[in-house]
Amino acid sequence: MQTNINFHIWYRVCRPVKFKYHVSVNVLLLLSGTYLLYKVTNKPFTRKQLLKFLTYYNSNKIKYYIGALVNKGFIELVNVNKNIEYYGITQAGISVINDLND
Repeated sequence: MQTNINFHIWYRVCRPVKFKYHVSVNVLLLLSGTYLLYKVTNKPFTRKQLLKFLTYYNSNKIKYYIGALVNKGFIELVNVNKNIEYYGITQAGISVINDLND
């Protein structure tokens, strides 16, 4: 029951931001997770690290949502090393997080 209440609150909070930036609530949830991971590690992250950090989505969903975030310009591909893609959050992504916090 507590989980349902938490998600209901999350959807209510995200509603204005979702319409402002034309993204889904799941994309906002993943962006929030990427911001937390980026703040904790203070360096670029991979999809695998994000999957281990969030644990709510599977690998295919993470790949899809990262593609949506890259297309919107909220995160960017920083480096590719031995076929491993490293991502970082952009200033536009940080402004979305600030809107969520407000």
